[in-house]
Amino acid sequence: MLPTIPAGITEALGRWALIALIGTLLFFGGWRIGVERTEKAQAEKLLDVTLAYAERIVELQGVGESLTAENATLRAAQAPKERIVTREVLRYVEVTPPDRRVVLPGTWRVRHDAAAAGTVPEGSATGPLADGAGGTHEAAPVPDNVALETVGDNYRTCRETEAKLEGWQRRQRVLAGAKP
Repeated sequence: MLPTIPAGITEALGRWALIALIGTLLFFGGWRIGVERTEKAQAEKLLDVTLAYAERIVELQGVGESLTAENATLRAAQAPKERIVTREVLRYVEVTPPDRRVVLPGTWRVRHDAAAAGTVPEGSATGPLADGAGGTHEAAPVPDNVALETVGDNYRTCRETEAKLEGWQRRQRVLAGAKP
């Protein structure tokens, strides 16, 4: 037979068990609240960082758009100068007497095209290019007005490329935080 526990002890054990259960529940409840608060604080920090990035992106987008508009304005300002060059080439053709006109050899065109492209003409490393030699560089002679148009076009392309590069450099400096 099992000994019986006096009622007073059973009652005291029951109270202590109830107090331990309540203490355990309070402990885990407090722990859970702490976890939720920590997670909420981390989420708020992450949201703040995300919003700061979004604000910076919007700011830089506005700066980028203004730089794009500025670059377009600069290129538009250059357009009348390009028309002057074209007009001067046409005027050269009109006012230069035929006996003062020049016809350039075909190798001039080959060398000029290679220089504009930043390449070396095929075969030039092995010797001079000869007009009419029947090689791969045989090219028709080039009238001076065509040569002037070609050079003018190449200079215009060079200036456009330079303007684009300067625009990209300005943009990069602004995006990096430096003054343009």
